[in-house]
Amino acid sequence: KRIEVYQSGYVQKVNFVAMIQEAEKDGIIIQLEKKVGDYVFESTTLLRYWKYSEGEVDEEKYQSLVAIGKNQNEMQDIEFSLNKLVEIALRAIGSNDPKTASRTIYQIGDLLIKISRLSAFTPYLADDQGNLRVILKNLAFKDYLYVGLASIRHYARKNVILTIEILEVLYAIAEVRRNYNCDSIWEFAVYTIRSLELDYIHSLEREKLYHSLYKIAKITRNEAGY
Repeated sequence: KRIEVYQSGYVQKVNFVAMIQEAEKDGIIIQLEKKVGDYVFESTTLLRYWKYSEGEVDEEKYQSLVAIGKNQNEMQDIEFSLNKLVEIALRAIGSNDPKTASRTIYQIGDLLIKISRLSAFTPYLADDQGNLRVILKNLAFKDYLYVGLASIRHYARKNVILTIEILEVLYAIAEVRRNYNCDSIWEFAVYTIRSLELDYIHSLEREKLYHSLYKIAKITRNEAGY
């Protein structure tokens, strides 16, 4: 069965502890269709549940465990914080402020590393008895990678220094994710290189550029692609 969104707005908070406890009482398994930060429309699907015991389920109770408001919650929505940093970086690139752009790119990298650690967590939440109760909407790291760096990559395509710094950030992320599939990082790095629109690159910059790319190729096990 499905439980609908009770009003349009942003998902600001989910009370997972209470949701697990109530799901255990009702003998159900819940699958969330939305995550914190998503914009939802009234009457669309908020969550689905499967019941394996008798008795009615108070669906409004579960709706009340998900807070929906008019604004995104910066403290809990990582994507919102990421977008704010991207805006700062793009303004810095547009106003020819390389120091601010560079500093912000590394701040984005730091946030992406934190996200990378979160995305390695299981989407399955169990009760005290070890029974599955809540299935979260999966975090796709490659989507956060795109949100954080795609626009910057586009606007830095005529700036080899910023492009190198993007590659260094990708390498740092790959170091953290070395035990996971890093193909999305390698693909992003390759496309970043190919996006450069420069007729001439100084030999020292070219050396740094390809050295940064090689480091990513090595740590992501894509030496053949390099």
